[in-house]
Amino acid sequence: PLQQKYLEGDAAQWLWFVPQDPDGLRALFPSNETYLSDLETFFNKSTTWALPNTIPNPWYWAGNEPDLLSPWQFSFATGGATRTQYWTRWLMEHKYTTEAGGVPGNDDFGTMSAWYVFASLGLYPLPGTTRYFVGSPTFPSAVVHRVAQDDTISVLVHNASAGIFVETATVNGVDIDLQN
Repeated sequence: PLQQKYLEGDAAQWLWFVPQDPDGLRALFPSNETYLSDLETFFNKSTTWALPNTIPNPWYWAGNEPDLLSPWQFSFATGGATRTQYWTRWLMEHKYTTEAGGVPGNDDFGTMSAWYVFASLGLYPLPGTTRYFVGSPTFPSAVVHRVAQDDTISVLVHNASAGIFVETATVNGVDIDLQN
């Protein structure tokens, strides 16, 4: 199913792999709505793929590194944060299991497992920056000790059973804008 001119993916998958400039990628689309619609289509089409997680598909493929940032990229468009929260939770529930082979693709030194841990925390780092995306935490609380920075990140979820969408978030007591 992969196009022969590409390695480890196809044009639809590599389109979204711009971790060094996701804001620039968003700006290449004619509008905020087009960006969100195209990214949503990318995910919706992947849900119809009938083969197992270990087989590449021509849309979002949870087992492929070039796609790991894609569900978080909704957050680069105004109004996209809820789509990040929806799709990261959907992926955790539909593409990962506790069974043998329950991690999609090849775990490549823990890459897929690390994605799942970050998604479960409801935080995902943008590589090479100090920026984190807000997802949909599955834990009522968690503490991450960052040795290199000599600090901690605490995640505390109020009404965790109420659903997957985060209504507000704060960093050091300051509200952060989830819509931009």
